Amino acid sequence: MENRIIYGQNNDKRIIYKTGGRPMITYNINWKEFPHMTFAHTAILPYHAIDFPGNEKSVELSYIEKGSCELCIGGDRYTLPENGMLLLVKKNKISLRGDAEHVHHTVNLYGDYETGSGCGILLPLYFPITPRLEYLHIKLKEVITEFRLRDAAAQLKATAMTLEILSEISRVYESGADGAAHLYSPSEYLLSNGMKRYVAENLNRRFTLAELARELGKTPNYLNSVFKKVNGIPIRQYANQERIGAVRLLMQNYRLSLKEAGESIGITDQSYLSRLFKKVMGISAQKYFAEYKGETVTSLTSAAPLSPQRPAPLPQDRGSQSRPYDPPASHPD
Repeated sequence: MENRIIYGQNNDKRIIYKTGGRPMITYNINWKEFPHMTFAHTAILPYHAIDFPGNEKSVELSYIEKGSCELCIGGDRYTLPENGMLLLVKKNKISLRGDAEHVHHTVNLYGDYETGSGCGILLPLYFPITPRLEYLHIKLKEVITEFRLRDAAAQLKATAMTLEILSEISRVYESGADGAAHLYSPSEYLLSNGMKRYVAENLNRRFTLAELARELGKTPNYLNSVFKKVNGIPIRQYANQERIGAVRLLMQNYRLSLKEAGESIGITDQSYLSRLFKKVMGISAQKYFAEYKGETVTSLTSAAPLSPQRPAPLPQDRGSQSRPYDPPASHPD
């Protein structure tokens, strides 16, 4: 019988293969503090070799674009094919080898976390990228570009984008084939980003969905459908959330009144602004700022060293063989 992963059946950090009892490692990662990004890079190498000693407060997410890898972790060995996401939880001792030409895109998050509490998000060690999941590696490359800007705001945004990727991997991984209808294509992801840019560029005025459709050359119904598919909410709801987010930022960080903050984003009707604030936040502006007075609102809107020598082979485990990773039969494509 063919090995495959059973989705959605969590057995204390592991998803079990259908036959043979061979586990594919997964983790329930629960961040105990907000992580920060320490490096993000693209590496093009004639071969790849790296070892992690363990006990590091880091999680590394890589897209293996070219070249399979042999991984040794926790006494288990895996052969991982190219075109997949690899999650390295560096509290474990890890060895990674690739003898052929190798290309990967990597980001590293540093911060304290736990994996054995049963809380947090479920993430696999390796996640194959199918055509309908290509938006994930596109977004990872965007994170690397953002991080290279080097300013504090860009690095905060890069961290948030990485956490969003991890959340999306967890969602797709747990839903398996049943979640295929909720996946979106790279073109839908890019179109959604285009809509978000339009919202950001027109935050100080109210615009109609018809205006946005003309700008992007699509029909209003199609745009709303794609945006809701990618983000889970309609475009108008997203725009309202962004505008109220701007109001909160201006009032709490710059001590503007509700009227002044509203006028700065093009809302001159204070009665309408008050209703919109309550609709988005669930409580009135007066009650919100009385409760959260003094807090600061954050705007929503190093490469690893390369081995100079040929890689040493992975440590041999007598009687143990490297296990090829077979993408599960139930994986949506």
